[in-house]
Amino acid sequence: MCNHSPLVVGNIHSQSVNSILNSEYSKAWYTMRAKYCSKCNQWSKCRGGCRAASEQMGNTIEKEDPIIEFMNLKR
Repeated sequence: MCNHSPLVVGNIHSQSVNSILNSEYSKAWYTMRAKYCSKCNQWSKCRGGCRAASEQMGNTIEKEDPIIEFMNLKR
């Protein structure tokens, strides 16, 4: 998860940290793999770049970092 994400994942004043970290959204940050990244052998290092930047651009964490498209790095 990233503090650049526009989505509020939880509130520690009304939820336990455990429930926030075990939410479907939080789990998706560690398991969701963008289609672009599906065959990449660098996934463990890159993790799709900054997916919060993808959210900032109106996408979801299911899409890779938008800088990939801006730099014409599409495969």
